[in-house]
Amino acid sequence: MGYNSDGKSDFSWASYQQRGWDFPNVVAYMESHDEERVMYRALNFGDSSNGYDVRELETALLRSAMASTFLMSIPGPKMIWQFGELGYDVSIDDGGRLGQKPPKWDYLEDYARESLWNFYAEMIQLRKTHEVFSTADFGMDVSGALKRIALNGTEVDVRLVGNFGLEKGSKEAFFSRTGWWYNHFQGDSINVTNENMMISLRPGEFVLYTSEKLPGFRNVTSTGPDVFENANGTSVFPNPVENKIYIETLGNQQVSGVVVYDFSGRVVFEESAEGKNSYDLSSLATGLYLMEISTGKDSSSWHKIIKE
Repeated sequence: MGYNSDGKSDFSWASYQQRGWDFPNVVAYMESHDEERVMYRALNFGDSSNGYDVRELETALLRSAMASTFLMSIPGPKMIWQFGELGYDVSIDDGGRLGQKPPKWDYLEDYARESLWNFYAEMIQLRKTHEVFSTADFGMDVSGALKRIALNGTEVDVRLVGNFGLEKGSKEAFFSRTGWWYNHFQGDSINVTNENMMISLRPGEFVLYTSEKLPGFRNVTSTGPDVFENANGTSVFPNPVENKIYIETLGNQQVSGVVVYDFSGRVVFEESAEGKNSYDLSSLATGLYLMEISTGKDSSSWHKIIKE
């Protein structure tokens, strides 16, 4: 939800080593039969700052993808509750605490929720095929807004860093060696020259680096609406987009800039130009993105866009 002070988002108890156990027998989860749904809390009680609002559905789904990646990176068994992998946002108290909760198969038709499902699927596949996700040589620093998990294996090492806060921040990844590391969810790489180098992240952004290149992550490419109308009247078209995208606003509003994020929160396109209403997105790879459109000093709107 964006609340991280005083250990409010500390999930170190999901580690069997933190509990002093000898074996990885902690069944960790984000929600259960007697826990309120993560997405329900985010959408109804999420925090906000400087135009970044956890209560926006796409933003909440992004953060849920980050949380699921952290959850699945912790060695030991995991539990996923009803439609948690699609961002189930029906309250546990709907129809009474023990009342039957409605199935939401329509979630499968929402490409933002489908992206969240893909993160779950990818992390489960990684856990099944790479022994590093069951290693006993791991460390967790997850008490604050900037969180980190380090996994050391015999064939590959993993470093996961995420920003659960509402402001841009940086944190050391504590790489196990210098040289090339691979950003699994983006398919690119970084040359680590200092094992203590800082990783800068925007709110909701996370990166999973591996010391060896693992099979790539499939981004979502399902089709979306031709025009996505925002609550403030701003619209973008065509959507899906091939190269150039256009923006229309109501009244005297002028676009002052756009920022495009991939589904791990990374900025992949950014341009500021007062009054400009078209942008060339031909450099983006095929997939689902979120576009933030600024129309004033403190005014911005978010749009789901698909690059074909």
